[in-house]
Amino acid sequence: MCSSDLLALGRGASLPRRPRAWLDILVLSLLGSTFPFLLIPLGQREVASNIAAILNASVPIWTGVFVYLLLPSERLSSARIAGLVLGFIGVAIVIGPGAGTIAGGLLGEVEILAASACYGAGAVYFRRHLAGGNTTLIAGLQSAIGFVLLTPIVLAAGAAPN
Repeated sequence: MCSSDLLALGRGASLPRRPRAWLDILVLSLLGSTFPFLLIPLGQREVASNIAAILNASVPIWTGVFVYLLLPSERLSSARIAGLVLGFIGVAIVIGPGAGTIAGGLLGEVEILAASACYGAGAVYFRRHLAGGNTTLIAGLQSAIGFVLLTPIVLAAGAAPN
């Protein structure tokens, strides 16, 4: 358990009782913690930190795309669609035709963009499946599950900190 879980439980929250809620938190943890925390370090083996930061800034763009695709009640205005298009153009300019040469390796850039897409998908997944829940408790459980999932991978890779 994380300190945020203890805080939420101390304030009267209770752990989920429905198996579906645990599945939703697992999916949220995969999208919001596990996959990005694997993909970003992999990408940064080939991409400079400044480029990784710019690519990771595409999270709002991905969130907007997933909102459009998965939340039909939230229609995007023409101004928001224009913002998404401009955002994609900006990311495309950063990656540019010289991807893999100037900015870094193309695979690294794709890994970082995939991590950003995971963050965006996680936000929309939360909205669809976990809205109304105790956000402090859910965030702590997401982190705890991510830790449990990532630890054996990090240990197997021999990348555990000294």
